[in-house]
Amino acid sequence: MSEEHTDNLKKARARLIEQRRAFVKVLAGPYERGKTEQARERFFEMQIAIADDNASNKGHCDGVIASGPRYYQPAPVYVAPAPVYVAPECYWTRGAPVWDGYRGIWYRPRIQVCD
Repeated sequence: MSEEHTDNLKKARARLIEQRRAFVKVLAGPYERGKTEQARERFFEMQIAIADDNASNKGHCDGVIASGPRYYQPAPVYVAPAPVYVAPECYWTRGAPVWDGYRGIWYRPRIQVCD
């Protein structure tokens, strides 16, 4: 699971907890003022329900985070080195005489000799 997705899950969980705390404060208003025994019972029931829900959501988020895909480095693979190219030894020299009919002369052209 990506870091961004994990962060989004954690932010959503934090927003949910804040919303529930605000809801509990509204429900706890009559209890804090000591108005009714019924409000007190509702307050405790809501606290228990929120605690159970938070525990189950936390377990779910942690499980999702923990069960994400794992990326392992691939096993090393032996790769033979590329063959080293050894250039043949070459040199330039004068070749056999050739007649140049245009100029009317014999000349020895330069040729490359590779061993």
